[in-house]
Amino acid sequence: MNHSNAPNNKAPDISFCLPVYNVENFLSACIESIVSQDDGSFTYEIICVDDCSTDNTTAVLEGLSKTYPMIRIVKNEANSGVSYTRNQAVLNARGKYIWFVDPDDMLYPNAVSKMYAEAVSSDSKVILGNYITCTEDAVIKDFCTSSNHPTSFKILPAEGDVFLPESETGIRMCACVSGMFKRDFLTENNLRFNENMIAQEDTLFYYQFSLRLESVTKYDGCCYIYRQRSSSVMHTKSPERSKKYYHSMRTMHEVYCEHLRKGDYKNKEVLLKKIHHMKQNITVCLAITPDTAFVKTQLKEIKHKKIYPYKFRKDALKTKESLLRRLLFFLQPVEPFFWLLHLSGKIS
Repeated sequence: MNHSNAPNNKAPDISFCLPVYNVENFLSACIESIVSQDDGSFTYEIICVDDCSTDNTTAVLEGLSKTYPMIRIVKNEANSGVSYTRNQAVLNARGKYIWFVDPDDMLYPNAVSKMYAEAVSSDSKVILGNYITCTEDAVIKDFCTSSNHPTSFKILPAEGDVFLPESETGIRMCACVSGMFKRDFLTENNLRFNENMIAQEDTLFYYQFSLRLESVTKYDGCCYIYRQRSSSVMHTKSPERSKKYYHSMRTMHEVYCEHLRKGDYKNKEVLLKKIHHMKQNITVCLAITPDTAFVKTQLKEIKHKKIYPYKFRKDALKTKESLLRRLLFFLQPVEPFFWLLHLSGKIS
């Protein structure tokens, strides 16, 4: 069977890499949004790594592969999380470029050919576009009649947040799904998602790839449709997931500190700010974890590691939380307020 639309099974131009887990109601729309991009200007494969789905996703995926022979299915031996699953997709990819796609989202109509043409002409290692958000029940045809505003590409420095994908409301996000990465660039620099993290792995990935290049090609149009749904893994809350989220923040802090120790940074002040920010994230994530025994043990440890207490961060007052929660976040370096936040989580 030909596993791409490339002639004679030649390595395709683009590998769309999907970490698939419990998305039976959204996977078909995602695949449709990819296949409908095909205007003959590029060849592609769709690599779907099934992370041991427990719903009907596997059957849906196998059915789609019969309709679309460019789909390649890889199955994890055990449920291993999105970072491991994306990494497995990269290992199996053969395309010149890799585009990470979450299987409950969609690609914006007619974006890929524009992005790929520019990536090739400018020999970009990374090319990113903007994104829009949509409701849980949105379908790809809702976006096919969108007005076609003039769009352009710019070469931007790979520093700060100026090159980050931006939403229709101006929110910038370290979204690995909103663009393409040259596969050789990722492999030669050993750029992978940290498999000890279940959250903000995109943020760490962005920081690490930005250290390895001087500029990013930025498309000012939309290339990705981010579906916001309450039942996604990211929005699932449980005591065990709270602990994993906390440990993800610990991992991210350790990686940043390792960059500092090795002198592996472009701007030391930026890295120090990230480390400071992570101290707050670690503390808040620990405070809102419901397991009080776990919280007591870990608070003692982060004190020993000199992660807590930390200097006050005014940015804590700029979140979208309620005024009370913002004040509690800001006052976390004062331990009684740490326990007040913990208590507020247990009774909310």
